[in-house]
Amino acid sequence: MIPALLTSTSTGPWCSSTSAKARSTAAVSVTSHSTPNIPSGAPLPRCVTATASPSSAKDRAIASPIPRLPPVTSTDLPTCHSPAPGVPVRTQPIRSSQVTPVRGRGQDAAMTRIAILHPGQMGAAVGRALVEAGHDVGWLPDGRGAGTRRRAEEAGLTALGDVAERDLVVSVCPPAAAVDTARSVAGFSGLYLDANAVSPGTASEVAAVVTGSYVDGGIVGPPPVRAGFTRLFLSGSRAGEVAAVFAGSRLEPVVLDGDTAASALKMTYAAWTKITAALLVSLRGAARELGVEDALVAEWARSQPDLAARHAGALAAARDKGWRWEEEMRQVARTFGAAGEPAEFGEAAAELFARWPRPADL
Repeated sequence: MIPALLTSTSTGPWCSSTSAKARSTAAVSVTSHSTPNIPSGAPLPRCVTATASPSSAKDRAIASPIPRLPPVTSTDLPTCHSPAPGVPVRTQPIRSSQVTPVRGRGQDAAMTRIAILHPGQMGAAVGRALVEAGHDVGWLPDGRGAGTRRRAEEAGLTALGDVAERDLVVSVCPPAAAVDTARSVAGFSGLYLDANAVSPGTASEVAAVVTGSYVDGGIVGPPPVRAGFTRLFLSGSRAGEVAAVFAGSRLEPVVLDGDTAASALKMTYAAWTKITAALLVSLRGAARELGVEDALVAEWARSQPDLAARHAGALAAARDKGWRWEEEMRQVARTFGAAGEPAEFGEAAAELFARWPRPADL
C-alpha cells in the first residue's frame, strides 16, 4: 500500500517524454487512501501523471486526490505524454485512434475570446464551463428567442454584435442547422469548432463552408454541469489548440487522429444510446397495441429487471429531446450507410423520435 503522501525525486518510467530537468528537480506528491496491487517501494504505474507539489489551493484541488486505478498492463495503455497539471489524463486506451497530447492553459493562454453558437441547453452549459475556466465567452442574440437569452444570461455570456474579434467560435446547435450556422459567420478567420452531432460526411460539408480553421468535435455525455461526466472529442490539424482552451474545465477534451474522427466517434456512440432508447419505446408501444403490455412488463420484472426503468428514462428523454434526436438519427443513418452498415437502424429511430415536435419555448 502506498503511504498517504509519497515525496520523491526519483522519476521512474512514468512518462517517456518527461524532460531530464523535470525528472531531476520535481518533487512528486501522490495521494492514495487505498491502492492495492502496488507494493510499497514499487514505481508508480506508467500513466499516473505525477505533478509538482501544489503551492496554492487551486493547485491542490487539481493534484489531490488521485483516484484508485484498476490493475493494468503495459499493453493496455496509450502513450503517456506528461501533460501539464489540470489536463485530463486517459488511463483507458482509444483503440481506433491515437490520443494526441493536450497542453495546459498555462502554455497556451492567448485564445480566450470565444463565441457560442448557440446557447441551447448544451451550448449554455459549455459556455458556462468556459466562463468558469477564465475565458471571455459571448453569444449572438440577433434573431434568438427569449429562452436562449435567458440561458445565455444565466451562463454569464456576453452579448455580441458579431464574431469578428473572437479567437474561437464553438457551434453547438441542432444537427440540421450545423451547415447553416457555419454559413452565418462566413468570413470569420479564427478557429471554428463544429461540436454538433453530425455524420463525418456532414462534418466535411461544414468544413468546406468555414473560412477560418475548422476543427471537428463531438460531445459525449450530459450538459457539463459537473466535471467527470462529459467528454469533448476533437479531431483535425488544430484540435490540440482547442483542447488547450478546454483543459481544466468541466468538459474533458480528448483529441483523436483524423479530420472527422470526432464526428465518427459521436455517431457510433449515439447509435447505441439513442437507437436502443427508440427500440424500447417502440416495442412497448407495439405490445400495448397487441394487448400484451402487462404480460411483457411482468416478464421484464423476472428476466430483465432493469428494462422497466430504462423504458421510463427512454420515454422521458424522447418527449424532451426527440425533436432534436430525429435529425441526429438521420445523421447516424448516413454514417452507417457510408460505412457499409444498414442505414435503416437510424432511419427507424428518426421516424419514432419525429413524434415529439420541438417545444415552442426553445
